[in-house]
Amino acid sequence: LRCTFANLFFSSKTRLKQFKTLKRKGLVDSQQFFNFCDSIEQKYQKHRNFYHNGIHGTDVLQTVHVMINSTGLINFLDDLEILAILFAAACHDVEHTGTTNDFHKDTKSVLAQLYNNVSVLENHHLETTWNTLGQKYCNMLNLSGSQLKYFKELVHEMILHTDLAKHFDQVKSINSALAVMTPDTCLLALVLHAADISNAAKPWHLQQLFTMQILQEFFDQGDELKQRNMSLPPLSNRTTTNIPDSQIGFIAYLVKPLYESISNCLSSMAPVIAARAKHGSSYIQGVPTASSILATVNDFDNLWRGNLTYNSNRWGKIKIASNRFARPSVMPKTPKILFKKKSKEQKPEAIIEDDCESEEDQEEDIKFIQKARKSLAMSHPATMSANPENIPSEIAITAYESKETVNSEDSSSP
Repeated sequence: LRCTFANLFFSSKTRLKQFKTLKRKGLVDSQQFFNFCDSIEQKYQKHRNFYHNGIHGTDVLQTVHVMINSTGLINFLDDLEILAILFAAACHDVEHTGTTNDFHKDTKSVLAQLYNNVSVLENHHLETTWNTLGQKYCNMLNLSGSQLKYFKELVHEMILHTDLAKHFDQVKSINSALAVMTPDTCLLALVLHAADISNAAKPWHLQQLFTMQILQEFFDQGDELKQRNMSLPPLSNRTTTNIPDSQIGFIAYLVKPLYESISNCLSSMAPVIAARAKHGSSYIQGVPTASSILATVNDFDNLWRGNLTYNSNRWGKIKIASNRFARPSVMPKTPKILFKKKSKEQKPEAIIEDDCESEEDQEEDIKFIQKARKSLAMSHPATMSANPENIPSEIAITAYESKETVNSEDSSSP
């Protein structure tokens, strides 16, 4: 996180001159900037989460950087707004507890009581960010009173809207804003939210890895709820969760509509962006025009659509492949009874459907699961448990089957 953030602002190798002007114009103090980044990165690691950690913060920061450049949106923003969206991206999940807002509400945690059950984690991220910024030697901002007020308003709005409960309201609001061409603040919040759930729009190897990591957090949360004798929310039961179906639905009903709204918004705004152009985007040669901005938006649109289609198809193939293996988590409690006539001379005979495999088949499946767990633990030692047996069999098999077919299919990847 520290290196990525610093590279955007201070590196002489960066192609984006507008970021370096933030330091030159006095908006950022370089020495306190590094103190702030170090403190934020440490707080990201507080709960040692599989997914919501410093790597996720860095990923979202880099994704926001790419999105505002590859769409030409950076030409629509002033220096303070650029600073605000990058700052919000870097801090949006700081001190994440590895659990959901619903978990805090259901367990009546201290955070839930503190924030009155309203966007519990998002309010905590904001509070942690402002407290860190207020520490001695960590105030990286050199802003006037009016600038600081506007900056905090932007960051506050963007981080609060990373709450997934506000997803559909956000999509609806941006579509309404398009009618009157006033998408300023809500568009920034939508871009950060899109970057936060952008895993499905990334290449397959990243999408699969991040999916396994966040499911580990969900399963750990489910285990804790079981210990409390509480009901489990969707995706928290490690023995019954259908991973491929969950990802196919996530792509179809959440990610795709969100990115379509962003693409439609930016396409409609191309003339406005060109008129307000203040910077030269690294993706656009020369002075930005409506046609050049529209071309970059179309390229961005083709990229995420291609990745979403490919990833959804891969999960579909994994779903088909996983049906070959009978696992205890998906086996019926009682065998199905089928009545079948062997011949005209014989009476109908009750036949028990072979849902339960033979001992040899069961041993073969156990060996396959052990092999898959070992392969996954070796592939991702930093994120998987030190004991491969702790890896859920559904995740291990999903990853292993995908790995077996990747060489033959990656040639068709967008």
